[in-house]
Amino acid sequence: MFCNQCEQTSRTIDTIGCISVGTCGKNDTAAALQDVLIHMVKGLAQHAWRARSAGIVDRELDAFLLYAVFTTLTNVNFNPVRLQELIQEAARWRSIIDARYADALPAGRVAAGELPGPAAFEPAADRDGLLAQAALLGPYGSSRADKDVLGLQAFILYGMKGVAAYGHHARRLGYQSDAIDARIEEMFAYLAGDPADKEDLLAHALEVGRLNLSVMELLDAANTGTFGAQAVTYPIRVASRFGTPPAGYTPPPLERSRMGNRTFDFKTDGIAHYGMLPDFIQAVSQKPGSEAALQALFRSANDVVEMWEKAEATA
Repeated sequence: MFCNQCEQTSRTIDTIGCISVGTCGKNDTAAALQDVLIHMVKGLAQHAWRARSAGIVDRELDAFLLYAVFTTLTNVNFNPVRLQELIQEAARWRSIIDARYADALPAGRVAAGELPGPAAFEPAADRDGLLAQAALLGPYGSSRADKDVLGLQAFILYGMKGVAAYGHHARRLGYQSDAIDARIEEMFAYLAGDPADKEDLLAHALEVGRLNLSVMELLDAANTGTFGAQAVTYPIRVASRFGTPPAGYTPPPLERSRMGNRTFDFKTDGIAHYGMLPDFIQAVSQKPGSEAALQALFRSANDVVEMWEKAEATA
């Protein structure tokens, strides 16, 4: 396996990336199946983009595309059975959109030649076959050897994973945009072509940034439209005594964090991921004089705001 998509990525003198098991707990099987799923998404985007050019828009397909990409983000889904299901579901959606595209063609008109690359990829029926296919895809599904080209392709891919996450969550709240869906299809179809022109790749990377802002606006509208305007009032008040639960409430025991097949231990792993912040707070709370230290921790965000206000006042 090779994965370097998140802040947990292993860093050594020789390699920046997880190559045997992810720091997050992802194993090589899950990593390989996620690579195949992304390859399928690129191919599906090619078919969806072609269909859109003929006036065919399938919002359910676009919803699936976002969800499939979202599942490949760190700590979202490491279940090999579910990843296999998504790969086969992508193939099913490809057949559906192809049939709709063929039906939309005027009588007597034959569709243009077969789409290249991932669009023609046929996933194996079983896990062993899929793992064998994953081994042939290469880093990020690219055949390029130039590190700058690979880096730009990865930059676009990882940016699009963020776009997919925001877009998926906006959809969960009932918000979507055909214009954004079209740009997402177009960008994955672009990656499917294994582009090598660095200036063009850079231009597309900047476009991903603009797309990200658009989809964040959509998610903001979804959150505000669903839950109302969000506001934080400063200063944030800190409880006078940390760890004192309401009357009648018994806090549940703090279990060790688990991700995939890996169990984390704060004593040896430290704060290996954000989810272990409670372990850190618990460890600090057991030290003499911890209350003052924890109050400082909980007050730190407000302290930054106050410092910024003082800096602006004296500027």
